Amino acid sequence: MSDGPAVVAADVLLLKDGKVLLNLRDNTWGAGYYGVPGGHVESGEDFETAAIREMSEELGITIQRPDLRLVHVMYRPGSDRDKERVNLKFVCERWSGEPRNVEPDKSKHILWVDPQDLPENTLPHERQFLQCYRDGILTSKFTGYMSGSLEL
Repeated sequence: MSDGPAVVAADVLLLKDGKVLLNLRDNTWGAGYYGVPGGHVESGEDFETAAIREMSEELGITIQRPDLRLVHVMYRPGSDRDKERVNLKFVCERWSGEPRNVEPDKSKHILWVDPQDLPENTLPHERQFLQCYRDGILTSKFTGYMSGSLEL
């Protein structure tokens, strides 16, 4: 397992008209798979600030702190090739601006989908998160990447 502290990420599930927004990752870990937009919490940054910043950087939208709701915390153990991770999952139903793919070097496109009918190539830990969110489960542990690679 890699040395150092766990990587902490803040992800935001946007909800609109019964659908959720996913992005198709590119040129990064999980390339070719859909995931919930978000990213690493930077040093000195609180979780909500990180979530708001990531949505501005990735989707070009503005979110106000009161519109974020923490709904899940996922622990992902490290492997021989990757650090352990903690993903804080927020939900947001109100924002300013129209979500668009602002980082085409990291995301091929964004897609609104029915959460009950996810694309086949949705990251497994995101599937687990969405199931936990539907079931009202606040925390989970995902061990599907223990080998250090994306194996489906």
